[in-house]
Amino acid sequence: MLSLKFLFWLSCLLFWIYAFPTGNDGCEGMVRVRNSSTIYLPLKYATFEVPWLRRQYSSFLYKSPSLTYNWNWFKELKIQGLDSTLNNVIQLLDQHNCYFVAYGKGVKNIVIGAVKDRSLLEISGETTCDAFKIYKICKDYFDADNCGAIPITAKDEITLGNKNILKMYDEAIIGPITLHSWGSTYETDRLKWSFSANRGGIFDDGFGATRFIDVTGQSQSDICRKRIIIPVQPKYWDAWCADSLFKTLEFFNLVADGFDANQNLHQFLTASIIKYFNTEIFQKYYCVNVLGGEFTPSKTFSYQHRIRPFCHYLAPDARRTRLINIINTTLHSDLGDFWHRNVTYALEDLYQAEIRGKPQRRINIAFDYEIRQQQYQSSSQNDYFRQPYYPPVTSSPPTTTNAPSYYSNRNYNNQYPQHNYNKVDYSRQQTQETTATIVYTPPETTTIIYTPPETTTIIYTPPETSVIPLEIKYYRPGEYPRVLSQAVDDVPNPPTINPPTTFKPLRMVSKNVAEDKRQIRYYTADEVSHEIALDYP
Repeated sequence: MLSLKFLFWLSCLLFWIYAFPTGNDGCEGMVRVRNSSTIYLPLKYATFEVPWLRRQYSSFLYKSPSLTYNWNWFKELKIQGLDSTLNNVIQLLDQHNCYFVAYGKGVKNIVIGAVKDRSLLEISGETTCDAFKIYKICKDYFDADNCGAIPITAKDEITLGNKNILKMYDEAIIGPITLHSWGSTYETDRLKWSFSANRGGIFDDGFGATRFIDVTGQSQSDICRKRIIIPVQPKYWDAWCADSLFKTLEFFNLVADGFDANQNLHQFLTASIIKYFNTEIFQKYYCVNVLGGEFTPSKTFSYQHRIRPFCHYLAPDARRTRLINIINTTLHSDLGDFWHRNVTYALEDLYQAEIRGKPQRRINIAFDYEIRQQQYQSSSQNDYFRQPYYPPVTSSPPTTTNAPSYYSNRNYNNQYPQHNYNKVDYSRQQTQETTATIVYTPPETTTIIYTPPETTTIIYTPPETSVIPLEIKYYRPGEYPRVLSQAVDDVPNPPTINPPTTFKPLRMVSKNVAEDKRQIRYYTADEVSHEIALDYP
């Protein structure tokens, strides 16, 4: 009897935690959707293939009340340069029959709730429309200055927003969003994928159902546990790192967001960055992913004439300042002597120009707030119609159409005097006599009473603003983040790899071993037994 009561109250407690989450972490109360085949796109997008229904991908869907709350909070933020919220942009695309699904590295921060106080506010996604249509919509509503480069092909990327627009130091505003072609997230080779924590998406059907899309099959677990995992098996780690140094360097951004890797993977990534280091790629990474600017590579016209690489970026806000400080500390701590010999030279060669930004221009969008009624298929409601929710809009003052406009020189009855010149009648009446006596009759006068339109008093209520606490902590070198985070058991008889010969090997930090007796051990991909998703290819 006591055990039954205990189970009853335990189930009540679990239900309360799931129904009423206590924090902003979307992983709290997150459960997997058992039958993801019942989640479809809206009816007018039925011709497009649903990505998570393809058999060759191990994709899953998850739901959570905190995830829905975080996503709705994020959609109410304005986009830099557009003067419109993300929710308004999504509705604008939907009115032009363009569906939007969020993807990219900004999704993980929405899931864990880091967008509320510390992480960068960024998002990208896919749309069902081609690049030419998206660019035309952006140009018609937001001007060409806020739409990026003109597309050349239908699958080009389109950027909505302008990163050169001034924003306050503590202002919560989303950076420019990038739209990709439909299905491009799934159709790429797995060796070209980024870290598993950056391979997630958010599906929002417009009716209140928000789902997290686990692209790799392990993204949800890695995000909630804040782990850094390469989305291929260990035997393909070297090929994955050799594919793109820019992709491997995103490891430091994950560390700044609170993610961590085990000891073997951390050392392998550090050795791979040194092995495949390229000055121009690192300069581009530091300009785009760290400073948040626009990178222009160097140009060499002759042996004696060279233009240095250029990076102009907006003055960093509180979130960007925190990211820069943590990444600089991590780079210096992980790369060791290589930082002083190569990385410092690459940063000194990069010409960095900080700009204050242009003021935001006021942009008004005339939305068509028509209620769309379309069939929605789900596991709980298959044959009913549901209507999306649009936020209320303050109505304009009514205009009176019965009151005519008044002009002093206008004859409203269209009665004009008849003229007779040389005994010729110019009136519209046809007469046979050429000599007729014309009697002038003045037109009747009409008295116009002007009725002013009714006026409506509109009380403006300013929106509530959320103030981000400026809690920035400066870490000392080696204090944060930890270089060696987790202890992993040694694998017997591990295979060895030849260390790079162009640099001095990194020393493992240990205070218990003398300086002259320290040994360096290199770990390979085969030493870690963690397997993820399916075998490659």
